[in-house]
Amino acid sequence: MNMKSYRWLMIFTMVLILMMVAFPVLAQADSAELIIKMSRDFGYGGFGNDIQGLFTISIQNEEQFTLDKVIFYIDGEVLFEDTSAPFKHQFSTDNYALGTHTLSAVGFMKDGQEIKSQDVVYEFVSSSQGWNMTGKIIGPILLIVLLV
Repeated sequence: MNMKSYRWLMIFTMVLILMMVAFPVLAQADSAELIIKMSRDFGYGGFGNDIQGLFTISIQNEEQFTLDKVIFYIDGEVLFEDTSAPFKHQFSTDNYALGTHTLSAVGFMKDGQEIKSQDVVYEFVSSSQGWNMTGKIIGPILLIVLLV
């Protein structure tokens, strides 16, 4: 390999390495958003988006930001404003109408910048619907255990 070919190979390799390092960082910077996490404290959380009971909404990636406060929303209305980490709020689906609800959050950084979350959609169901679905799941499992 002559010196000119070697030089071009080195330049190409350096550009390739730079692209591999720089582009993921730029992509993360452009897609900076809060990630909502829902955890079931008590009740029914189905395989789909059906939920019923006591849940905690929180920010999964809050350590990526220097947040001063987070406002949680349900259907565009303020659900809770949290001014201390960890940013989370416990709520009961029973306090809201049955049906489809959209949850979101907006974080406010110490420098005043706002960071929004994605919208997450859940179907709030009645406790009887939750128990019916749970029975459909657990019933066959119990039957199999008893047969074995």
